[in-house]
Amino acid sequence: MTDELWSTAAALAAALKDTPKLRDFRRAFDLNADGDDLRERVSTLTGQYSHLRSYPMLVGMRLDSLPDTAELLQTEQDKAWLTNAIETAGAFQVIVEFWRSRLPGYPGLRVPHIRRGSPHVFDDPLSIQGFPWDPELRKLGLQLQNPPPMAPLGGGTDCRHLLTTVVACLKARPSWRRFATAYASLSDSDLHALSKLSKEFAARVGEDEVTEAAGHYVLDRFQFRVATLRELVASADGAVAEYLVAFEAIDEVITFVASLLETLLTSEGLLTVEPYRMALGAGIDLRAVELATRGDAPLHNPGTLLFVKGPDQILSGLVHPTAITHKWGRLDDPAASRMIIRGKLAVGSS
Repeated sequence: MTDELWSTAAALAAALKDTPKLRDFRRAFDLNADGDDLRERVSTLTGQYSHLRSYPMLVGMRLDSLPDTAELLQTEQDKAWLTNAIETAGAFQVIVEFWRSRLPGYPGLRVPHIRRGSPHVFDDPLSIQGFPWDPELRKLGLQLQNPPPMAPLGGGTDCRHLLTTVVACLKARPSWRRFATAYASLSDSDLHALSKLSKEFAARVGEDEVTEAAGHYVLDRFQFRVATLRELVASADGAVAEYLVAFEAIDEVITFVASLLETLLTSEGLLTVEPYRMALGAGIDLRAVELATRGDAPLHNPGTLLFVKGPDQILSGLVHPTAITHKWGRLDDPAASRMIIRGKLAVGSS
């Protein structure tokens, strides 16, 4: 990882992995744990709720809201694991929020994406788009503070330099500069239009409105909220549209960095895939990508980063999958299996 942003995120992961609570939390992802079947039991439970396999750093917080979790906790050690998993999720969210807190206009960002009812807000433990924008975290005043201490994770690990270096690298990205320019260009009438759009969004995704439009199934309700947000963003024009699109672009970049950190914290390293087909879209920091691999590829979950080794440097790098489709071959011909991945490729991450 020659790019400083990715190498700093990797160094941060290495430092956090050594904290006592991260070590305990990682038992649920350890393929080589002797005499400890916690990983198998967590995998069985999350298999019943497939969305829980995305964003593994948040699994403790999400499990804590499910009644089925009681069956998972067989010993006092299991209960201690869940407590550590919840605290680990909280610390991870604070790290992500610290990076967000440096965005121009934070915490009063004029975007519907962080309003109640948004798919980016953690209203349901099973459905979330990206790492949640928690309104309680925006009340902490992180924009006025130095990097948060990692004391809640135990030990004496000091990650302040790494956290601030990630921010410096993010600020150097074209997407960050684009958002800063878009924010500075907003007029009073633009701000009024953004407030009006956010209020319209909130009105359209209230509980009663969502029930009337999408029914009671969780996934249908979530997809309705995603579609409503997309429709309203697409309806904007001028400086308002540029501000919203620029926000989505830098939010994607921050999510990408957070996903890299998460992947390195919950695995032994990035899975490398060599696609036989690969197509790239446009983009500055992140480019849309679709790729296909052959062979008996291991199961992989959307959100967990991959390293794609393409035929040249331009087509190689970190990929954040947003959708993965497995097409299984015959048992006697594993090479007939396929994994189709859609997501974003980080420019300059090879």
